[in-house]
Amino acid sequence: MQHVSHPQTPRTYCGEHRGFIAAAALLSCALAALGIVADAYRAADSIAGIAQVYGSAGGVAAAFLLRMLPLFAIGCGLGYLWSQSRRTSGEHRAAKPWNRRLFRIAALVIFLGWLPWIVAHYPGTMRDDTFAQALQWYGIFPYYTQHPVTDTVVFGAFWSLGDLLGSRAAGLFCYIVVQALASALTFAAVATYLDRIGAPRALVVGTVAFYALARIVYQPIDTMSKDALNGIPFTLFCLLLYEVIRTDLAALRSRRFRIAFVAALVITAVTKRTMLYVALLAIAIIALVRLARHRRVAPLLAGTTVSCVLALGIWTPVVNHAVDANANPTYEMYSIPVQQMVRTLKEYPRALDAQDRKQLGEFIDIDRACRVYNPWRSDEATGCIVDGSRFPACLDIWLALGAEHPASYAAATMNMVATWFSLDAPIDYGHDAQAELFTPARMDAWMSFFDTRAQLDGFVASLDVAPRGELAPIRDTLESLDSLQREMPFMSSYGLWCIASPLITATYCLCTYGGRDLRYLCYLSIPLALIASLLVGPIALYWYSIPSVYICPLILGIPFAMVSGERKHTDDKDAAAPDTRRIV
Repeated sequence: MQHVSHPQTPRTYCGEHRGFIAAAALLSCALAALGIVADAYRAADSIAGIAQVYGSAGGVAAAFLLRMLPLFAIGCGLGYLWSQSRRTSGEHRAAKPWNRRLFRIAALVIFLGWLPWIVAHYPGTMRDDTFAQALQWYGIFPYYTQHPVTDTVVFGAFWSLGDLLGSRAAGLFCYIVVQALASALTFAAVATYLDRIGAPRALVVGTVAFYALARIVYQPIDTMSKDALNGIPFTLFCLLLYEVIRTDLAALRSRRFRIAFVAALVITAVTKRTMLYVALLAIAIIALVRLARHRRVAPLLAGTTVSCVLALGIWTPVVNHAVDANANPTYEMYSIPVQQMVRTLKEYPRALDAQDRKQLGEFIDIDRACRVYNPWRSDEATGCIVDGSRFPACLDIWLALGAEHPASYAAATMNMVATWFSLDAPIDYGHDAQAELFTPARMDAWMSFFDTRAQLDGFVASLDVAPRGELAPIRDTLESLDSLQREMPFMSSYGLWCIASPLITATYCLCTYGGRDLRYLCYLSIPLALIASLLVGPIALYWYSIPSVYICPLILGIPFAMVSGERKHTDDKDAAAPDTRRIV
């Protein structure tokens, strides 16, 4: 039976979606309040920073409204678009054919949108980790596994290309151009996929405009960094995973789709370890939801297992062995517990008796950790870990200390996660290598890799990453345009893109489907896993926002995917697989 469309007015929308509107109001209030608290901790390391930042009760009230009202407006506006799709299409709708013309146009528009910025900032820039990887590639320091060796090899290939061309700057620029082309094709696939699942034209066009013009996208595109590199396969993996969910696993019947799915997950895993954990957590959530709905999980788990074997059992060991990389432990997963305990012991040195202190000392050098403690980053404290395997034996100490000093634990946690909730702190990627990597303080730090300052200066000069003076007029104009976006911090804030957008989508799905159709939990597994990874990470850093920013349009497309799913037939083994060929 054909679904009959009825026009939706603001009045009918408000009447039919009272629950979502009320929930969106509560969510907006909660996020606005968290944003204010976050700014206080960012400024003063405590809740008392509210007075320092806002001055008076009136200032706090004004700041609250300036955060809450835009969030509420965004939520209601998105809810209107999502609900209109359900009204015009009913509960289910077949997916549209893959629009190849849209894909080509979107890729071209996105790339051309970035091109002036890329050219004006020739040869591009790199992040701090990339400089360390350059030292490994050129044999100045032995390879080690803290940064994926696969990334080092990819970057090194372009540096060596630059050596052949007579300039390492040319090699860096070639990498930036290739990364931009691959990213443009990836983001064009996202826009085309949204069109395929029935997203309105406004959202599709807005997605293309967002990718082409938003500073939080074009700035990382111009960097040689593992985060920007990993963003490409991770976004493709998310798109393919969403198609798996939408088709109730039927997409995995296609051989080409299976190959693309495994390849995307493998490349995601070997280019950034954290994103593998995010993917596995998301797939675990999907499997649990499907088992609760009595749906098959074997094809998805099989593809995931093959990917992990290829990435962790074959690719990574082979590459690490080929360059004789030193395996160095990582303790980022202990960031929050370590910060909590160290802050508490710094404030209350006698909080532990001699026996507990000795036991905790087998895990971490307490005295040194207290001396180097940084409220906003855990690297200093986790760098004092003596034996990470001893943490399980200290769980009772961690819990008992928290029960005795909850305020210290809360402060330590809030300092670490505050920026992610801030609706005032803009996401600013470092796009000037001189200011990002080669300040006097940075140069002093890099000296640990060299015998003399002359060697360091010579290597930095060989990279030739300084901005070109002849491009300064164009660069200054683009920087002025870029600053216009930066002066609207709410629209490029950590809180909006990393926290609010997925939670608004989750709120709409919960209010609309409740326990009636739990597929939305499968779609939300990726953004929820991302949020979890951000909140337990070692620092709130702009590089870590890249995956959340890149897949944000996909997240906003979840309600359209919900009405685009194949109706019930997808668990029928005899049912024809949906047409996924054009996706891969």
